[in-house]
Amino acid sequence: MLTTKIAFLICLATGVAALWSLFLLPSLVAFQRRHLQRWAVFGLNLLLGATGGTPVRVADRVARL
Repeated sequence: MLTTKIAFLICLATGVAALWSLFLLPSLVAFQRRHLQRWAVFGLNLLLGATGGTPVRVADRVARL
């Protein structure tokens, strides 16, 4: 039973790490390319992510108002 819980936690942590890396992909690319506005890209990633906001979700929420 303990082994399944540990396996579940490892899979969960791996999934969360994978989703975060996909979420921060634009920032990772900007930093790797040493873009001049890399901190702005990172800030927008955090801001839009914290507000739930890919453009599709934002447009959907506005359409529902």
